[in-house]
Amino acid sequence: MRLRVTASGWQLPAAQNRPALKRAVREVEPTLAQLRKAGVTATDGQITLKSFTETQDLEAAA
Repeated sequence: MRLRVTASGWQLPAAQNRPALKRAVREVEPTLAQLRKAGVTATDGQITLKSFTETQDLEAAA
């Protein structure tokens, strides 16, 4: 069985609370930290997850 999650247009704070989007948020956090260190002042509420797709193959237990 294949499970596919597609999301777009989620502001970062809302995405942080969605189980299906936690991986995307976790992967973008190091980049955000670097941008903030470089002087970018956007708040989490100003950041939008434009698009995200994740596919997982699920196997049935025998």
